[in-house]
Amino acid sequence: MSGFRSLSSTNRILPIVVVVTLGLLYIIPKLKTPESLSDLPGLPVLAVFPFESLVPDSSQSSLGAILQDLIITDLTGLRDYRILSWERLLDVQKSLLNTQTNASLRNPVLDIARSAEASALLTGRIIKMGSKTIITSKLLRSVDGVVINSHKVEGTDLFKLVDALSESIRRDLEPRESVSEPVSIPVAEKTSTSIPAYSEYLAGIQALNSAKYIEAIHSFDAALDLDPHFKKALFKKVMAQWWAESHGDIRPDATAQTLEKIQSRNVSLSNEEKFMVEGLEHLVHKQFNEARDVFQDLVHLRPDEKEYWYNLGEAYFHGGGEELRALDAMEHTLKLDPDFELAYVHILDIYMLRKFYERGLEFTDQILKKNPLHPLGVERRAQFLTVIGDFDQALDLLDRALNSDRESRRLKLQLAETHYFAGDYNQTVDICHTLMEQSIGRGDRMRCLELMASSYIIRGTYLAGARDILTYRGKPDSVWEQVISMEAAYLAGLGGQMAISKEWINQSGIDTTSRQLWYQKMIIQGFLAYLNGDRESWVSVQKEMKSSSITEKPDDRIRFSEYMECLNAMMHENYADVIPIGESLIKNIFPGPFGRYLLAIAYWKNGRPGDALTLTNQMQSLSFDPANYEFNYPRSFYLQTMIYSDMGDLENARRAYRNLEKIWRNVDESAPEWRQARVAIQTIMKGAT
Repeated sequence: MSGFRSLSSTNRILPIVVVVTLGLLYIIPKLKTPESLSDLPGLPVLAVFPFESLVPDSSQSSLGAILQDLIITDLTGLRDYRILSWERLLDVQKSLLNTQTNASLRNPVLDIARSAEASALLTGRIIKMGSKTIITSKLLRSVDGVVINSHKVEGTDLFKLVDALSESIRRDLEPRESVSEPVSIPVAEKTSTSIPAYSEYLAGIQALNSAKYIEAIHSFDAALDLDPHFKKALFKKVMAQWWAESHGDIRPDATAQTLEKIQSRNVSLSNEEKFMVEGLEHLVHKQFNEARDVFQDLVHLRPDEKEYWYNLGEAYFHGGGEELRALDAMEHTLKLDPDFELAYVHILDIYMLRKFYERGLEFTDQILKKNPLHPLGVERRAQFLTVIGDFDQALDLLDRALNSDRESRRLKLQLAETHYFAGDYNQTVDICHTLMEQSIGRGDRMRCLELMASSYIIRGTYLAGARDILTYRGKPDSVWEQVISMEAAYLAGLGGQMAISKEWINQSGIDTTSRQLWYQKMIIQGFLAYLNGDRESWVSVQKEMKSSSITEKPDDRIRFSEYMECLNAMMHENYADVIPIGESLIKNIFPGPFGRYLLAIAYWKNGRPGDALTLTNQMQSLSFDPANYEFNYPRSFYLQTMIYSDMGDLENARRAYRNLEKIWRNVDESAPEWRQARVAIQTIMKGAT
């Protein structure tokens, strides 16, 4: 909604979301590619399964899973074997159960190991006898289940037992001393000495994999309360906070505070971790080609790591023009973990952006077959139904889902959006008002703001919309204040109230310290100056641009340079210069709200009315550019009124004007386009009499 203005929020379409240890980003300097990574991918694979716990104490029921993760941690670093993560084994198990029943799996452990392409697997038991702990293990060939070796260790210190068992397994797998990094580090130093802390950590991992970010943060906090030096929990907490922050569920400085804790520690990293950090640095600094190269190497190194595949998809997408490669990478992520819902989100985003509506409907149908009330499945299916114009089915689907989950903000927001596209603007505004009065995250507030603004923009009731939006000023932080003021200024300018627009934009306090918001402010001010024929405002925009010291590259979705060059040519009526820029803008997956509009005017003024009218027909189609529908739809009829009037085509001019009157029946009389359309239709009608 509302084009690039939605970037001031946490945009729900294709954000760069980093899926692995983000806490390291601000600690490690830029690193060269580790040379030791290139020769690892063809290694045989070891699958370590949860140990069967025969401990009667129910409080230690997770001991088998803890032992599994401790052994995986202790064995990591073997040169001759690649160790599967326990998450990967769980993903393979879920994938198998999607296609087979438990009864059809003859030997579940062997079947899972084979599906994971593991050449060997480790199973075992953990037994308690008084104060003594006994651990037994079996190392098996996955091809036939033959036992390679078995071991037994016993004692009172679980972590020392893990070290002893791991050393025996290491000798079985690598008779010679050939490890890629020191193996003498005790597992307790790599993880935690607290079993309760480890239990909380595993609970956090499960919550994170299920996209329950707040729950994951609470579990990691609990683990860190029990063991403040538990680095793995600290890193995973950063990841959970990053996701929660991207959804607006926590305050924006929460992740930074956790990063400060990491900076206070002496963090040692493996070569792979250093390599991964380099890729993440490239992503966050918008060096997408470099990030792509790193994550290509990482998926070659760890072809079963879904996080690497996902980030490779992000690098492809944001690198520009490689959305289909991004889709391939994200669909591969889903093959590795059928329940990795973050991949669901981005696959569906690309289906929407690339207008693969039928594929989106098929995909959501599969989700809903597993769970008819799956929130993501319902929300996204309703989106695709809405875009193809099947409003009744979309509303029915949402109503049924909300009957089962009346508190779902996600579904209520989608309900508001579907009502908006169906033309029920008052209903949309009412739903958003109700949600805005509740305690909702910033991302949801921004989406409500966009829907409310769009409901007023499409009707041309700009000042009423601006005043409505401004009632929410004062909540809850400075960025929100800036966005509210900029949105209100935009609406006022569309309504021809440039003095009020300038006042509100000045009140926003947006300057170059806000970076991306500043870029958006410049485009909005420039466009409003052109729309209202305000050369003084355009000169002010140019002066501010020249005097700015901002160096950060604008977000690719803002298309800053193209818009400012295009607007400059429009201000000077150099329409021939506008055409190649405008044509480039509308070919981009993020064309922004003004691209087709400005290009249609340039075509018309440059003697190409047929091309201009083709664009206006596109602007009327909901499925063509839903993100900018509120701007494009009414202006398509405005442009047709102007173009047909200029051509002397009274019949088509009157038809376009009547359509414009229906949409803008309560339009602000001061809106410049409304005034121009009235003059044009009156002129051609006088000439016809």
